[in-house]
Amino acid sequence: MVGIKGFPTIKVFVLGKPPVDYQGTRDVKPIAEIALQQVKALLKERLKGKASGGSTEKSKPSASIELNSRNFDDMVL
Repeated sequence: MVGIKGFPTIKVFVLGKPPVDYQGTRDVKPIAEIALQQVKALLKERLKGKASGGSTEKSKPSASIELNSRNFDDMVL
């Protein structure tokens, strides 16, 4: 098996960023710790510069649409 350094391969995915390879041991505690570190970093990034008590950022319109039997042909075909 060429190129395999650990099994299972664990990657951390964050929207808009390249995946990060986990390089630690395959034990519950270190995996949970890296997951918590990644979540904390993401929260800090998203909350940076915002006032407490709510968001002043305008919400983006949704890029998704609901498909059902009535609108499927019109929306997809």
